[in-house]
Amino acid sequence: MRGMRKRRPGRAILCGMRSERSCFEMMSVMTGLMTGLMTGLLGAGVVAGGLGGCSIVREATNFEPPAMEVVSVRVEPAESAGNGLSVVRFEVLAQNPNKQAVPLEDIAYSVSANGTSVFSGVRSAQRTIPPYGVMRFELPATVASEVASGELTLASVVSYRKPGALADTLYGLDLVKPSREVKGGVRGGVPEYRSTEVPK
Repeated sequence: MRGMRKRRPGRAILCGMRSERSCFEMMSVMTGLMTGLMTGLLGAGVVAGGLGGCSIVREATNFEPPAMEVVSVRVEPAESAGNGLSVVRFEVLAQNPNKQAVPLEDIAYSVSANGTSVFSGVRSAQRTIPPYGVMRFELPATVASEVASGELTLASVVSYRKPGALADTLYGLDLVKPSREVKGGVRGGVPEYRSTEVPK
């Protein structure tokens, strides 16, 4: 009809039955959130240029995952005598082939005896592999003494932080969490150790 303004369908479709004022407020909030996210990423050096983007790309390209392997397994009696428990300690050797230090984060691991799971746990590594260096850490597991002398197998996933502002930001946002899978143990008295990268 003459004299009536036609309603623009774009905003109605986006905001449903809301008024144009409510629609504008919603779009303003969404714009603010996107601006905040982009500002954080820019601060981390995501956008190349004057913020050193080339060096960030170079860091990510040249990085090599740390190597890890189980180097020893030993069994000790639990502290409380007569409780029928033993502590199995898996010693892991970590090697860093990079010029930057690599901080280790969480470690999730489990221990099986003759194919049956007897222990599982999560612990914080709170250790850092020095540049071009090595370090050792232990993964203890408390198990029944009667199974401690049999076939023992460790399965673990060690998460770590890549060097650089971008990698640190992505890790903190739970977007990229690189990790290393470490498996090893004793089978028939013969050590069997191996280490593989976990796809992310």
